[in-house]
Amino acid sequence: MLVASSAAAQEAQDLLRKADAFANQGNWFKAAPLFAESEAAFRRVGDTRNALYAKFGRLHRDVESGAYRAVHDEVSNDLANPVVSLDPLLKIRALALLGNIDLNIDTRAGIEDWHEVLDIATSISDAKWQNRARGELGLLAGVNGDLGAAALALQQCIAKAESLGDVAGQLHFSIWLANGMALSGRADGAMRILDRATALAEKSWHDIPLDLYTARVRALTSLPDDQLPKGREAARAILRTALDKARSSGIVVAEGTLLIQAGQLELDAGNTAEAEASLSRALEISQKANLPREEADALMKLSVLHRRMKQPTKALVSIDRAIRVLQRVEEAYDLPRFVAEKAAVEIDLGNVQQADALYDRASSLIEGLLVNAPSSLVKSSMIGSLSEIYVAHFRLAWNRLHDAAKAFQIIENVRGRSLYDSIRYARLTKPTDRKSPEELPIVHLQRSLLHQELTAQQTRRVLAQLDTAYDRLMPLEYGRARKEMTILRRAPVSVAALSRILGPNETLVEYVFDKQACYALQITQSGLKIHTLPGRTEIGKAAKALMMAIRGQSDHKVSAAALYQMILKPLALQGASSVVVIPDGSLHLVPMGALVDEQGAYVESRMTVSAAPSATIYYMLRTTGAQSLATRPFLGVAFSPSATGQSTSARRELADLRAGSLRPLQFGREEIGEAAKAMGAGSVTLDGAAASESALKSQPLGEFKVLHLAAHGVSSESEPDRAALVLSPGSESEDGLWQAREIRKTRLKADVVVLSACETGSGRLQGQEGVMNLARAFLTAGARSTVASLWSVDDRSTATLMEYFYTHLAGGATVAAALRQAKLDFIDNYGEKAKPYLWAGFEVIGDGTRKLKR
Repeated sequence: MLVASSAAAQEAQDLLRKADAFANQGNWFKAAPLFAESEAAFRRVGDTRNALYAKFGRLHRDVESGAYRAVHDEVSNDLANPVVSLDPLLKIRALALLGNIDLNIDTRAGIEDWHEVLDIATSISDAKWQNRARGELGLLAGVNGDLGAAALALQQCIAKAESLGDVAGQLHFSIWLANGMALSGRADGAMRILDRATALAEKSWHDIPLDLYTARVRALTSLPDDQLPKGREAARAILRTALDKARSSGIVVAEGTLLIQAGQLELDAGNTAEAEASLSRALEISQKANLPREEADALMKLSVLHRRMKQPTKALVSIDRAIRVLQRVEEAYDLPRFVAEKAAVEIDLGNVQQADALYDRASSLIEGLLVNAPSSLVKSSMIGSLSEIYVAHFRLAWNRLHDAAKAFQIIENVRGRSLYDSIRYARLTKPTDRKSPEELPIVHLQRSLLHQELTAQQTRRVLAQLDTAYDRLMPLEYGRARKEMTILRRAPVSVAALSRILGPNETLVEYVFDKQACYALQITQSGLKIHTLPGRTEIGKAAKALMMAIRGQSDHKVSAAALYQMILKPLALQGASSVVVIPDGSLHLVPMGALVDEQGAYVESRMTVSAAPSATIYYMLRTTGAQSLATRPFLGVAFSPSATGQSTSARRELADLRAGSLRPLQFGREEIGEAAKAMGAGSVTLDGAAASESALKSQPLGEFKVLHLAAHGVSSESEPDRAALVLSPGSESEDGLWQAREIRKTRLKADVVVLSACETGSGRLQGQEGVMNLARAFLTAGARSTVASLWSVDDRSTATLMEYFYTHLAGGATVAAALRQAKLDFIDNYGEKAKPYLWAGFEVIGDGTRKLKR
């Protein structure tokens, strides 16, 4: 009998080891039955301690069948058992199980659970559970609205889990990080994290966990507009697979989440019956399983569905229930969307004042979230993802309340908001050029991309290493950004203040894009007028047709005239000599001066046209200091690769940068040479080997009135802070990429920064926050204005255009007027050959009213 008992105990231990091995990989699907077998085996041999250990492992999977409350009660009772309470590892497992449950049903209790886990793990020096507890506490901070703490904790815990070989922790926190990124407007970045997590799951346990499926669907359905149709198509395919897997496995919790996602897809497609069926089933599951977040989400989406079906009374019942359920778990991040949905319901019920108050409340809730954003990039992404709330409020203020001033304040409260705060903060701080140890691997990897011959496979490997290096830098960057994120909000500029700085023939036009109608807010010395324009789809089609014609160098005048009729003719600009445009949507990519008026003339021939990120930023740039504090006239930098490259497109990511792929810029040296002559004594030029990143950074950049950079540009749609100008390195500590993240830390006093590089004025569109591009980085650094390009510019024509520009600038013209006159000179000199592709792409962004006299 003793031998048999010993054999049974050994068998139980073997089962437990196998179960633990799967659990440590995050594969609870295979771990659960082994835990159940070992639990039974331990009970047969009277081993209570290990039976409880195995039981907690089994319950980790059982809870996914919807038994949250029952499991919570059972484990709470077990914690009172001395066998559990006096055994640190056993108690950790029990508390971790409770913590996972409380994350879904009671966040306050969840915080207590994980703090206790952290204390116990620290007392016994268990690094894995210390790391997991810190990650879970970070998640709970995010649930309560502190996105900075959540992002920092998740980044650190993913790296630590990897170093510890904790696959389950690495997968778990990667999925949560990706979910947060998708919800805050960074879905393309989330996709990269999910790709790495998927590869890890397939390598570790040759399958994909259901929460990875749900995270991927969430990311695919949150992609930028131009990628969204394909994203939704891919999400549908994933949902079919994932739902089958959830149902066959009896994992109703995952089934409910997936059904909510399926309902949203059907809602987006206009399939109301299918949407209602999916959402109603999801609601049933979430209520039965006691999952308040999923219940609230299903109810909110049902409210949207009922509104679209013209059933506002039913919608009100759904959204009121949704808000009550959400507040039960103190969910801060999603609450603004829920409050905004209730405002939309109140509008349909005719309760306009109540709706206005609800939108005000939603805006206040968003302010609380923005204070806790971890960086300006995340902050701008959040604003982009929440932009529709402000547009809906604007629509209410103008269409229903007929309050133009309030409508203007609403949109200005969010337009370019992150950039405005960054500029304000930068003016209070000193430059930070010193590299941290965490940045040195980035320098090394980017040097290899730019300056070594790599195969496609080697390039992919280096890019993967680069992503990891940036991930490791992120906690440091978040720490640096902490003070900026807490900068106190300042009210946007008023119409009256803006009107006072405009001349008698100046007009500022701010566009607001909406589905049914777009709007042009026109401000002059006499005040504000709001014009109603066609919807964003119609304007978007016209803008796309114009840009295709210009870039293709084909006949553009029909599309240029059509867009003019839509967006400028209603403004009656006959008396205006200068127009500042604050674009929205597709207009960010349109050269407004190339539109054609009723007489067949370019708008540029009638008036000076410039752009600005927002009216508030324009006001700040224009009113801060009448005279430039810079004392030296001009710094010009021209860098051209020596090899003959094959690439003719300058819209490239880091992945495209291989040695010899950049074509020479033959006229860059001539460009900065002529500009230096025009700007006079004291001008400095760097070209050839001297045009290095280290040489540029060693210059007293804050002393120059004009910075001119003639170089190739590198874009990054998914990570705008990685966009860069390409130079030579110049030292071992530089890589030759002067990136947006570095530029923002520079401190300038320049009246204008001229970016004679490709597509420096275009970039990632973040809703009402605007476009994330290199021009934005220079405004943050202190430039009053930038001259940037909307597309891949021609080297020869750019040199000619810039020669004209500096002649007029040195002659006393304002920055905007000098660029306009340069374009007109180009058209006059080259006649029919002067197609808009060659001259219209450059625009002034910021305060173009500055004059630079020698």
